[in-house]
Amino acid sequence: YNFHSGFPWTPVYNVQVTGEPDGNGCSLLFDDSGYCTVRPAAYNGGAKGDFSNHAFEQPLGNFPNGPTNYFTPPALTTTAVPPVPGVGRNSFRGPRYSSLDFTAAKSFGLPNMRIIGENARIEVRMNFYNLLNEINLGPIGGTQTIGTIQLNSMTGVQTNPTQGNGLGNQTFDQSGFGLAGRVIEAQARFSF
Repeated sequence: YNFHSGFPWTPVYNVQVTGEPDGNGCSLLFDDSGYCTVRPAAYNGGAKGDFSNHAFEQPLGNFPNGPTNYFTPPALTTTAVPPVPGVGRNSFRGPRYSSLDFTAAKSFGLPNMRIIGENARIEVRMNFYNLLNEINLGPIGGTQTIGTIQLNSMTGVQTNPTQGNGLGNQTFDQSGFGLAGRVIEAQARFSF
């Protein structure tokens, strides 16, 4: 029996800088920095703690009210150093994984023959992977976008702190991304 508690992930905000002359669209601190994501300033609590596959199949999963109710976006400007993140790296868990694997084998001795020898055997084996055919969603991954922060390059201040809703679009609506169902493998081995 295999059981995994779920892979960790980190919530981040994408940063979009409007009005940049180079058109990069996400340069904090200085032009062409490529610094495009920041972690939330705080986790406000209240998210569900159900890590079953069923919970992650639901829209928004453990965050049913959207990211604005669970996370506080950091206060950013285009020229200042971003604040220290209030949410730690890998602080949330993805869907659990469980699987029962089973093997059944039987070995048969063959009669003594001159060509195959006196220790000839045939072994028949059946390997069952995910025998109970549990639905297991794929791992979420390292970072997940929970929203977008827009900065104006002319004024250097935020114009839209949480545009979009990445929790529903990328992170927790994973009903189409599953791992393999039941797999049965048959083997026959002849040894002499």
